[in-house]
This record gives sequence, structure tokens and C-alpha cells, in this order.
Amino acid sequence: MTEPIAVKPGPGQPAAARIYILDVARFLAALLVVFYHYTAFGVPYTGVTEPHVAVFARYGYLGVDLFFMISGFVVLMSSVGRTPAQFVQSRFVRIVPMFISACLITYTYLSLTRETDLLVSFKDFLLNLSLVSLTPAMYLIDMRHIDGSYWTLIYETIFYVLIWSMLVLGWVKHVRPLLLAWLTLAAMNTLFDLGALNKFFTLVLASEYAPLFVAGGFFYMVWRDRQARWTDAIVLVACWILAVINSVSSVGRLSLQNDLILSPWVVGLSISAIFIFFIALSLHVIPQERFRAWAWAGALTYPLYLLHQKVGYGLMRHIKVLLPPIPTLLTVLLIVLVGSWLAHLYLERPIAGLFRRWFRGNQPTGKTALHSRK
Repeated sequence: MTEPIAVKPGPGQPAAARIYILDVARFLAALLVVFYHYTAFGVPYTGVTEPHVAVFARYGYLGVDLFFMISGFVVLMSSVGRTPAQFVQSRFVRIVPMFISACLITYTYLSLTRETDLLVSFKDFLLNLSLVSLTPAMYLIDMRHIDGSYWTLIYETIFYVLIWSMLVLGWVKHVRPLLLAWLTLAAMNTLFDLGALNKFFTLVLASEYAPLFVAGGFFYMVWRDRQARWTDAIVLVACWILAVINSVSSVGRLSLQNDLILSPWVVGLSISAIFIFFIALSLHVIPQERFRAWAWAGALTYPLYLLHQKVGYGLMRHIKVLLPPIPTLLTVLLIVLVGSWLAHLYLERPIAGLFRRWFRGNQPTGKTALHSRK
């Protein structure tokens, strides 16, 4: 989510391929989530209502589904040629510096502005900094995320563990069966009543979102090979069906939660549109050079995602007394965009650079030095 995505060239590709369109897709996904939080989910916290925007932005939560499919594609791609240790180091450098920075920024801002209803306890603050909040273990203890948007990182971590396990076991050549096994367990959890196992699969195996990660992984392999096996097509159709089922089944809960009516048809078509986008990407239909100028969007996405929610709520509370709803939303969006870019430049990049140099200095002699590709 932080840099233009550099990739190893596939058959017939130029040596310095970059998937610029994924930077655009990630930035769009982040904006969808931002507008969802600012106009639908966050209204009880801010009091800022704009029904004309909310009628569209209420579906912005589906940006998370797009994020997860992008992760399935990119994280599998980033594991190529890496040892298990190098993969862990790359994920640590990629996730932790900005996460810690976001925790500090959000907690400090809410403390200084006395937004006590948005502020977690000091104990929860420390537990977030310990990184336990990035794992399913946080659900086993009494704690809260500093910011609600952090919940998605738990599912990212689950996928990282799966790929790391594949590298440790030397199953790189068996990634398709491994992903298929994950999808099968997710399907069982979705379609059958397994009693206590339903909760276990939902929590530990991220079964609700597994079809998105698995689809992203298979789309990467189609992109890499420049061709789709018939078995790939079957798996991707299964992923699409399960993703639609999972998304549509949550419509009632989310409608009640946000006091907004969601259309199952719009949700199902939106998920289908994400799959159509990845079909075009994996078959190399989308010309990459056309999106080169959007490389900056990849750098902005992760800080924006981590910082926008509670900081944005606090800003809206103060600005709404001066401006009407639409100018308030646009002003807050501009502030968080600029703040996210500054956080990327002066916090994320320098801290990540320090960790990269430290990891390089502690690599065993003869091992390939860690380098960032994502």
C-alpha cells in the first residue's frame, strides 16, 4: 500500500515492470472507505450528515474487499524469491512503521483535543503498540483498537502467516493446492453449520474474506503466466460465488448498523465489478504506462487508511460549526490527505529505511540482502 508495486517480470515482460493500475485501485479503495466512514458509519460520532453523498458512499465499505483482493495478488507476488525470514522482514517493514506512527498520532490527537468518547484506555494504547492488535489474539483479551479501521490488518496478518508457512515448508510449487484448501475450509464455514468450528474458522482462518485473498493469489498466477488454466478458472468462479454470498449476507446487518438501506443487488454487482477488473488486469488488457503518473497514490494509501477515521471525526466536530456539511467533508478530506502524505514522507519512509538497514546488517553472510518490492 505504500509504494508503486515493482514486480519480477513474467514471460515476455520488460525487466522493470510496475503495476501502476494497482496503485490507482488501492487509492480508490481507500477513498471509498474514507467516504463511507465520513458520511455513513461516522454520522453518530460527528453529527455531519449529507444524504446526497451518503446514498452512494454507503457502499464504500466494499473498498475493503478490493483491498483484500489486491493483497492476495501483491503479497503472493512479493514472496517470490524470498526466504521465510526475508518475507517476514519485508512485511514488518511494510506494515509496522506506519502502524506505530498512526497509533501515536491518533492517540495524541484525541488526547489533546479531549475526544474522550473516541479515545481508548492507556492500557489499550500500549497493547496496540505491542502489535498484538495485528493478530487474532486481540480477540482473546479485553482490548480495543486505537482506530476502528485497524481491524483489517488482522486478516492481512492471517494471510501473511499462510504465505510464510508455505515458504517455511517449501511448498512454493504447491501454492495452488494450499490456497484451494483455504478456500474449501472457508466454503464449508459459509455453507454449513459446523457448530463451534464456525466461529473458529471465521476468526483464525478469516473465512469471510478468504475468497478475496485466494482470488487475488490466483489472479496473480494468471498474470504471471500470461495464461489461465481451466482449473484456475473454476477456482476463480468459486471465489466469486463465495465472495458474493458473503457480501450479500452481511447487507441486513450493515443496513441496521448504519441506519441506511443497502441493496443486495448493488453489493453483488460491486463485488462482480472487482472480479472483472482483476480479469482485465491478469490478462494484461490494461495498459500500465497510462497510469505511471499515479505512482504517488500507492505511497499515500496506507497512511490515509490508518489515519483518516477517528482523526477525521474529531476534525469534523470542530469544523462543522464553521462550515456546511459538504465544505466540512472536503476540508477534512484535504487535511487528512496532506497529513497522510507528510506522515509518509517524514515518518513511514525514514523509519522503514532504518529497519531495512538494520535487517541488512543482521543478515547471515552470503544471504541475499533484503530489498523492498512492494
